[in-house]
Amino acid sequence: MDFNDFIYHFIYTNSARISSPKQLDSLGTILDDNLVTNGFFLDPEDSLDSAILEQLSEEALCEEFNPAIVCRSLELGFYPMSMAKAITSLQEIDIKNLSEDQFLSLHGKNIRRNLLAVKYHSKKLIVQFDSLHISKKLKGWLKGKFADYTITFNRNYSLCVQELLNSYPETWLCPELLEQYELIHNNPGPDASIDSVEIWKDGKLVAGEIGFITHNAYASLSGFHKEDDIGTVQMCVLGLFLKHNGFAYWDLGMELDYKYRYGAKALNRQEQEELYSTLGSEKLSFPKEEIPLSRFLEYL
Repeated sequence: MDFNDFIYHFIYTNSARISSPKQLDSLGTILDDNLVTNGFFLDPEDSLDSAILEQLSEEALCEEFNPAIVCRSLELGFYPMSMAKAITSLQEIDIKNLSEDQFLSLHGKNIRRNLLAVKYHSKKLIVQFDSLHISKKLKGWLKGKFADYTITFNRNYSLCVQELLNSYPETWLCPELLEQYELIHNNPGPDASIDSVEIWKDGKLVAGEIGFITHNAYASLSGFHKEDDIGTVQMCVLGLFLKHNGFAYWDLGMELDYKYRYGAKALNRQEQEELYSTLGSEKLSFPKEEIPLSRFLEYL
């Protein structure tokens, strides 16, 4: 095992555990109680301890990729993600279907298994549309080099995921999680769905993302781009679409500097819960038609 494996083993050992969707209704309390129990001895001034404290305070682990837990996480606006953990004991290996030679061949190998991690951000970046900020360059882009590009929603979810994996081989989008995402994408629930956003040029997918709709809010999970500036265009156009089609807010998840460029503000958990409580009861859906990017000029 390398150093990071030891860190994740520590996090795994001391993380809060969930095994039923009902527990998600009190996830904040579960995480807080676990942090008091397992994090009091860590020094938040130490960069390493601070990173561990953040994960212990924000993520609860589930040993299996429970579909009911994934669905309920989305309904509550939590992020169902994953954590890769190095296997450190024989009990963690399912040896029933391995021959003796196959089992022995695992000795000394750095083998990992994936766990479901439900993330409840202690600080989350949210765009409320009265403060949505659009790049000043967008009008020129939509009149110029991106005038004949188009945007679609859920036209080719599988290709969008594949391009994400191509762009980020070392990703938290592990196969077990993607399997659950695809199930929900194909069978959306009454309160939440997994969706893809795609930007096309002459039939070629040049940018996109996957995310989820909770009631009438949209959350971005992970995106990619294959041309200069098209990632910014995709974000700006998506923000404009959400603003003008009844969405309450745009959830951008964890804090990263570039997200502030779109007008995001950091909300603590109490503020997140207050905003979530204002959502409508009806889940919105994306349209099926292809939309020319130039059409968004009417919003500028």
